[in-house]
Amino acid sequence: MTHAHTEAAPFDPGPQTLPNLRGASEAPTRSRDVGGLTHVGGREKNEDQFLVADVSRCVAVRASSLAAAPGGTLAASEGTVLVVADGMGGHGSGDLASAVTVDGVVEWLAHHMPWSETLDDAHRRALIDGVGEMARSVQARLWSVAARKHASPKLGTTLVMAYLLERELFVAHVGDSRAYLLREGRLDRITEDHSLAERVRKESGDGGADLDLSHLSHILVNAIGGDRQEPRVDGAWFQLTPGDRVMLASDGLTDVVGDEAIAEHLSAAESADEACHLLVRAAMDASTSDNVTVVSAFV
Repeated sequence: MTHAHTEAAPFDPGPQTLPNLRGASEAPTRSRDVGGLTHVGGREKNEDQFLVADVSRCVAVRASSLAAAPGGTLAASEGTVLVVADGMGGHGSGDLASAVTVDGVVEWLAHHMPWSETLDDAHRRALIDGVGEMARSVQARLWSVAARKHASPKLGTTLVMAYLLERELFVAHVGDSRAYLLREGRLDRITEDHSLAERVRKESGDGGADLDLSHLSHILVNAIGGDRQEPRVDGAWFQLTPGDRVMLASDGLTDVVGDEAIAEHLSAAESADEACHLLVRAAMDASTSDNVTVVSAFV
């Protein structure tokens, strides 16, 4: 038998550098101005939770045969995540619901959040879908924890999350915890309450202008937990401009402090942390009967 001999083509290793590292010696500097604050308010126990976190995807090179400086870092665009969760359910279960939910958000950010080099429509859609999957997973986990701890079977929580990435803002929410955007002194609420009052208002021909819906404002039609329905996550993207201020809050603030006062405090604050303190103090001065939580980011 004759064996043909074929000379292997020379191996082409391609580029001999890691060009994206550019000799970087450390990860991108975190410079976004953020803050968060919660207070028990008029309750005996605080059932609110919040989170402020920087997120990034990076590779830190310890050593390589390629021409890269030791310690160089290849990092995707870094973002900032803000979260507020307002627990409910009574019998000491509300704080459990909000804690399990925020813990679930952190786990999702670390292990399941979709990443992309570019903010295209597919990535935006993937984030919205991903938060929906996360909310359903958290709800299942919440019921499991409740059964194990013999907690109220009706425990539940709201969730509002903001993700600031470069000059874009992604907001997702379930329930009636709100997100606001302040731009050049104008305050816009960028979430819609998932409450019975809001549903009646939308279904009435004149927007419910002549209706007293205050008794329906705390009846949620969408939440994580609470009943056996799947949570429905509403998500939207917004463009950011320098000087914008983003704020998330539980209803312990928004029930007693109006939009005009919120805008005034957000505008007057010299930092995101100061904004949170001013707004929580405003809720306390207005004798809020609920826990109050505020998180903020200045662009």
